[in-house]
Amino acid sequence: MLFLQHDSVFESYGGVQYYIDDFLSFLSNLYGPNSLKVLLAQRGDSFQMGHRPYSIETIKLSQGLLRKLENRFSPRFFIRSLKIARELKPSVIIASHLSLAPMAAILSRLTATPFLVIAYGFEVWGNFQPQDKWALKKADGIISISDWTKTILEKQGFNPHKISIVHPSLSPDMASLNVTTQSRNRTSLNHSTIKLLTLARLDSSEQYKGHDHVLKALKQINETQSHLSFSYTIQGNGDDLPRLKQLTHEYGLEKIVTFLPAVNNREDLKATYQSHDIFIMPSRFGYWNKKWKGEGFGIVYVEAALFGVPSIAYRCGGVTDIIENQSNGLLVEPDNIEALAEAIVGLSQDKERLIELGRRARETALEKFTPSKIQREIEKAFNSYPFLKSEPNLS
Repeated sequence: MLFLQHDSVFESYGGVQYYIDDFLSFLSNLYGPNSLKVLLAQRGDSFQMGHRPYSIETIKLSQGLLRKLENRFSPRFFIRSLKIARELKPSVIIASHLSLAPMAAILSRLTATPFLVIAYGFEVWGNFQPQDKWALKKADGIISISDWTKTILEKQGFNPHKISIVHPSLSPDMASLNVTTQSRNRTSLNHSTIKLLTLARLDSSEQYKGHDHVLKALKQINETQSHLSFSYTIQGNGDDLPRLKQLTHEYGLEKIVTFLPAVNNREDLKATYQSHDIFIMPSRFGYWNKKWKGEGFGIVYVEAALFGVPSIAYRCGGVTDIIENQSNGLLVEPDNIEALAEAIVGLSQDKERLIELGRRARETALEKFTPSKIQREIEKAFNSYPFLKSEPNLS
């Protein structure tokens, strides 16, 4: 398998980067490390290669004015990919992102090799560049990160039989934790201050994640039910931090809100999840400023669930693959600040229900999103494509 990788955890950290890293590890586990050849774009000088069980070759992209062009089509990346494809004659070429789909389509045509494209969220929800839509239509298969994204692709006319779902996975270290809910139960019952948490990039282009909506909801609660006690932790880095701090000041929430910097490893978040009661990230879905925006999945909801922390979110986007309203969390109609505030207050006043939602959330995480479960999803997906059917490596 020739894997064309657009970004990695060697250079930046986020849901997509972790997803690709896990995806490749699962492929290596299933079919053997020698089954993979990864050609990886190196975008900047912060790149630090880490050990992986499969072969990785890096292609350094240009900086400055050429960077945006090479993000979509690098002649060096293409020429090297073509040479490898002709030498190794892979069973399949996999594009890690829609931006690499046109290159994969051309390689496929030149080498008569089937190709797959991984689809996450807003980049495939609509408003395609012509070459991207052409390439995605030509793809022999699409790996969707969620049912939500698959449904949108189907509504746009993409063949549902070509679309397989491979969800993001909990990290192996997190999934192997012997987390008990007993200590969480005592904590949730005994302290009077309900602790809310949002973990996300604070990027001005990702304001749809809804930090500001949580702040508005807390302001409303403060004005109408000041006897209730809350704290709210916002963890993440980005250029939207000054705006959120200003809103915190304007709403008089300085004593409630704490800002923490992001961490580089998922495992470093264990203590953060364990010390909070509710995970809240009301991400919106829609089309703003000529771009689709929203949550393709949201592994943070699953990570919180693993620790018995239920989530409050808006009823849209990939979170609907994770949260079943009133069963393992709460889903609120998008942009309804009053309903968001009611959800927060409701859980704070019914701690037994909060604990029960957390217990069911943990069950969902362990039933659907552990590494072993996601590895089976990959195996099922790859076996659904006739050109890839083969016995996996069971050694």
